[in-house]
Amino acid sequence: MAGYILSQTKTGGIDVHSDPLCIRPAAISRLRKFKINKQEQEELEDFKGGARDCRFCNPERLDQNMSHSADDRVIKKHWHNKVISYENAAPFLAGDQRLICMWHEESEVRYRCAHKYRFSDMTAVEFYFMLSVAKELAEAYPVSAEGYQLQRNEIYPVRCIAGFNIGKLAGQSIPHFHLQYGWDVLFPGVANLNVNRSVMELYYSEMEEHDLILWSDEKIYILAPWTPKGQFHIEIHFRNKYELTQLDDEDIKVLSFLSEKLMRIYEEMGIRNINIVYIGSPYKKELMPFSVQFIPRSNTTALYEMVGINVVDTSPVEIACRFEIKWRDELVKAGQCDIDALYTKNFT
Repeated sequence: MAGYILSQTKTGGIDVHSDPLCIRPAAISRLRKFKINKQEQEELEDFKGGARDCRFCNPERLDQNMSHSADDRVIKKHWHNKVISYENAAPFLAGDQRLICMWHEESEVRYRCAHKYRFSDMTAVEFYFMLSVAKELAEAYPVSAEGYQLQRNEIYPVRCIAGFNIGKLAGQSIPHFHLQYGWDVLFPGVANLNVNRSVMELYYSEMEEHDLILWSDEKIYILAPWTPKGQFHIEIHFRNKYELTQLDDEDIKVLSFLSEKLMRIYEEMGIRNINIVYIGSPYKKELMPFSVQFIPRSNTTALYEMVGINVVDTSPVEIACRFEIKWRDELVKAGQCDIDALYTKNFT
């Protein structure tokens, strides 16, 4: 045992980690190491016709099976037409589910500036505007007739979840950055609903003892999780905020800047595939904090993972050491970041 909250079991050449925030333990190999910059990671290729063949750049190419309706539920424009969202044609969650991507009214500007898909092209601008729209959608859905119906029909709590799949190994199927947003039902085994403030205080205390908290202040924690889901998995946790809707504009701006910083670090490491997950507590409950998980992908699913254990080549300590940078300086830069000016620069 590593502690009261953080569990560790040694067996053979692996350490098996678990904690209250994880659903699946992590098997961390002491023999097989992830070699930074030694692995060629494949990126998605663009459509043959580029943006002109992209469904997200050309709404008329959207799946005809989607349920068109007079209230514009299928296609919505947001933030002065900087962002657009689509009803998901193949939903996999119980509640509202939409795809969110950057937009511009002028097709040539849209093709040139919004149609981005390479790892190196993901910046604070994309993070900020798409996440801001996800927040707006998350505020509106629970009080809508459909959202109310979902809550009334389910005996289990519902939760907003969002995320990016960037790169082939991370599940990105269309070469155009898009944020997937939706509402899921927390069936037994999907999340640990026994987490509360007392558990989280113990969690952070033990994480501090293991030197896994890279930065903490009155607003956020940046940490290397005890039970990583992938190579060099990093998380950002918000203090006293439990749902995406509780983030204010400054929170989203700072988070977007830090997200771009992490992307550039991963890029230097040779990583080109990553899942970025935005997740928190069930609707109107204060259990686990709202957090962002950056989970790099270096390989396809392993056999061991089929039985419910994540196979990881980097230990939490190795992850923490790799991300020892001047986070205070980065947060100062984040506070000074002018997102609107960056948008104007990137979308002209």
